[in-house]
Amino acid sequence: MSERQKTMIKGHVEGAKNIDVKNIDSELAALLPADKNAPVYTYCYSGNRSAKAAQKAVELGYTNVYNAWDGAKEHEYKF
Repeated sequence: MSERQKTMIKGHVEGAKNIDVKNIDSELAALLPADKNAPVYTYCYSGNRSAKAAQKAVELGYTNVYNAWDGAKEHEYKF
């Protein structure tokens, strides 16, 4: 089972958008809100891929970016 599948089964947050970190440059910008001050939350199974997504959001100018550091494998986050 892939890391993405594990995240979707164990820790999917209602309304969350799933992107492949391999395609982050093409997928992330299209999913982010127009308001760069809107909160953006990232999470994945281990916390590694979501950290990359969070960093990319910051690089794109988003100011309220929050990442679930330890991932869905360790915690059930409530956003």
